[in-house]
Amino acid sequence: MNKDILKYGIGIVADMTAIDFDARVFEHGNMNVVVDNLKVKKISTKECEEKLKNWKIQKVEKRKEIVDVRFYKQNAIEPTDIVTFFIPKTVDKPVHIYIGDKQKNVLIYLRIIVEAGARVTIIESIQDIEYCGMILDVIVGEGAYVKYIIDQRVDDKSFLIHARTAFVGKNAIYRWIDIELGSAISKQTIVTELVDEGARAETYGLFFGIDNQLIDLKTTILHNASHTTSDMHVKGVLSGHAKGIYYGLIRIPHGSYTCDGKQREETLLLSKDSEINSIPNLEIENNDVKCRHAVSTANIDTESLFYFQSRGIENDTAIQSIVEGYLMEIIDLVGDETLMKSIKSTIIKKLK
Repeated sequence: MNKDILKYGIGIVADMTAIDFDARVFEHGNMNVVVDNLKVKKISTKECEEKLKNWKIQKVEKRKEIVDVRFYKQNAIEPTDIVTFFIPKTVDKPVHIYIGDKQKNVLIYLRIIVEAGARVTIIESIQDIEYCGMILDVIVGEGAYVKYIIDQRVDDKSFLIHARTAFVGKNAIYRWIDIELGSAISKQTIVTELVDEGARAETYGLFFGIDNQLIDLKTTILHNASHTTSDMHVKGVLSGHAKGIYYGLIRIPHGSYTCDGKQREETLLLSKDSEINSIPNLEIENNDVKCRHAVSTANIDTESLFYFQSRGIENDTAIQSIVEGYLMEIIDLVGDETLMKSIKSTIIKKLK
């Protein structure tokens, strides 16, 4: 099989050939990363190593959860591609991170260290870009709370392959909110590792693909400590010839006890040519845990449309209302009213 066609199971493949990896030329160290909060500090590799000396973090190439990230194998990250930020507990406003800015091909390894006890919302936006390959590590100190919003609304000619990992310390809470609305091809790997007791992970996702978009989303939560909890919920909408692949995994190894994990994935198909492949997984190596998962795929039912039509509402408006209502459960978690309004506006445009 072509090396740029990823196979996940019988009949489940992701065709990445349009990215044309071998023809891409990267100027290492040319990425543009802007953080708009003055309290956030950019730190050196030496400072980073000092702050992480008590953390056991595997090198990227040894993490089996993300080794299938094609760009990493093909175009190795160099030291000049690494950017590290430190978020102190004195931060009292959201932190916006802007990556790229009319650059053609970007590789970046972004590390964010969140101080123990901090409470912060991080909003990541990818700017105009043709191809972005990114590795992100977020290290969350004891008792901290982090909400990390991925606002992915690049244009429909962009290609994105990202591998994000959060390492969550004792009694800390980490919440991913992944909004996938743009790109021609988006391959997202999101891993949360609960490394100490009392840690909690929440992974929420929203995707909407139209035309020939390919959205390949993999979410993983690793309960590597006892007394940890997690919740994973992804909702998607597909129309036209769009294709979605969702792989979800909760892993509780031997030695991690009294853990609780939930996993749900729901997709709404708006056309007969759209396609979703959902692969939920639980890997449980002991009995003293609570875990469950659920997957559902649906179409807009005729009864719902009839309800709107009987009240004089046109078909397109009815579908818009149904889709908005369907996705609001995830959108509401964003919390920022301006951003929520902008996301809803993008969804409405995709329905037209």
